[in-house]
Parts: sequence; structure tokens; C-alpha cells
Amino acid sequence: MSSGRIASFASSLLRNAEGASFSRLPKLEVAHISIGCFSSLMDGSSWTFYPSTSVLSDSASTSSQQFRRLHEIPYSLRSGTPRPGPWPEFEKIKRGPSGDIKWHRSLYRFPPEVEIKLEDRMLSLSGNAGTIRLNLTVLDPSGLVAFKMLQLPGRASNSKGIAASNNMLALVSPDKERFKEFTSTLDSSIRGITVGYLVGITVKGVGYRIEPMEEAPAKRTWYFIDDEADRSAIVYPHPKPVPAVRLKVGYSRTAVFPFPDGIRAFCIKPTLLYLYGIRKEEVDAAAGALRAIRKPNAYTGNGVQLLEEVVKIKQRKASK
Repeated sequence: MSSGRIASFASSLLRNAEGASFSRLPKLEVAHISIGCFSSLMDGSSWTFYPSTSVLSDSASTSSQQFRRLHEIPYSLRSGTPRPGPWPEFEKIKRGPSGDIKWHRSLYRFPPEVEIKLEDRMLSLSGNAGTIRLNLTVLDPSGLVAFKMLQLPGRASNSKGIAASNNMLALVSPDKERFKEFTSTLDSSIRGITVGYLVGITVKGVGYRIEPMEEAPAKRTWYFIDDEADRSAIVYPHPKPVPAVRLKVGYSRTAVFPFPDGIRAFCIKPTLLYLYGIRKEEVDAAAGALRAIRKPNAYTGNGVQLLEEVVKIKQRKASK
């Protein structure tokens, strides 16, 4: 039914309602009110009919505001049903030269020491280093990767006495790029919960050093302080992970860098620091933020750099 026929039908119903009159309303207002009332009647929710004195106003904006308030009520309250989920992000499937769709299939076998749990597109992976939860809806918003958990019969244990894994994840997708992204995320997560990720940070320069802090600072981003701390009790290597470090890297004041949750920092030497975590992106982000405090100088190499980073030193121009 078109919007014009809906407006006409709803207007005829509402004209018979007691205390309601729409003769003086503009045509656009009648159509707007009728469609709104008709849709409200159709979904079974209650509708309040305003008296003619409030509807027959000289100002059309006032009546529009009154009826607009009814549409501000959430759909879940008017209909009694939960709010529907968002539509998937549709993507065009790439086809081959012949126009056929090439399907990519894989059976992903998990290591025996990994525990898997799949509930409503939420994949939970637990290992020796920790637990990672993957939201498959966020990982694949277009829904181009189909998956199914398979339970195989129990298998004999290996030479170390560890029972072989009987959990497998079947993956099928027509999109090669999304398929590779899905499997690479699984590989990264499996490595994170089994062995984790380790990144080394070193400082180079006269007087440059990294010092551990026992207490976590209140701020969550790095900042400068006027340092007057007692360094007589600092020992290397530090016996336990630290929540933050102090850096003397050529500034007039000391920089304090607090580490985010999930990152463990180990001070090995005054010039060497290791960061450990189960999520590769979090470890790399923390290492990058720490390096950004004092990037390596292009002519001297002094600054904060990754342990395996190769800094290319530029030659200064010779004076004439």
C-alpha cells in the first residue's frame, strides 16, 4: 500500500475519533499524523489522541513537536520485543575470469593444550599463557566466512603423555582475503595463548637509562615529572614485572610510561627492557608508544629503539 493510500485510510479512521479534528491542519501535517497513528495502531501499541484545542494551533511547529514526542519512545518499549540487531555489511563477492565463485576451504586443527569454547559467535581460546576471546561478528562483519566446530573421537596420547586434540574448526569462504585474515587471526591468537609475544626495547645515549617503578601511576598516558626518587634500592635484573618505568632519555625532566593492562614489563638492565603479552597488536602498540618518547636520532642513533631495529645513520654534510 502506498503512503498516499495509507494516509487517506488512516485519516478517515481518525476523523471519527472523539475530540479529534484535522480540518485546519496543513495537508502535510495530516499525512504525517495519519501515517504515524496508523503505524502505531498496526503494531498494537497505545496512541494518545490530543484534543482539538491543542491540535488546532496556529503554529504548525508546535503540533509537530507534540506528535514527534510519540516517535521518541524506543521501539522496544512500544512493541514489547527486543531491539533487532544490525544488518550485516554486504560485500560484493569476487568472481574468476569465467564468472564462477572459487570457494576456499580449510580444517583448522587446534593444539592439544588449547581449550576451545564457541558460544553465539564468540570463540574463547584458553592456553598456558592466558585466554583470548574472539568476537567472530567483529572479525567478519560481512559474514563471508562460514564456520562450524567439529568434535572428533578421542585419539591416543603422544610420547609426552598429552592427548591429541579432537577439536577442529571447518572454514569455508568465497573471499580469499577475508579467509586469510580470519585464519591469520586464529594463528596469532593460538601463539599468544601458548607462548605469547616478547619485544625488546633498548636505549642508546650518554646518561640514557630505564628505571622500574613499583607502583602504578594514576595517569594512563606517559608524562614528565621532576624526578627526585631514591635509586639506591634499584637492582638489575628486576625480580618481578613492573607496572611503569621511568626514562632518562635526554630531556630536562624524567618521562614516566605506564603500561596498559595485559602487558608485563621486565627490566633486565638499565638500557634493556622486555615487554610480554598474549596479543601481538597490544605488545606492538606499547612498544611503539614507548619508542615514540624519544625516536632514534638520524645522525647519532641516540634514543629509544627496538632491540632488533637497524637504525640507518646519516652522514653530516661537510662544512665548506
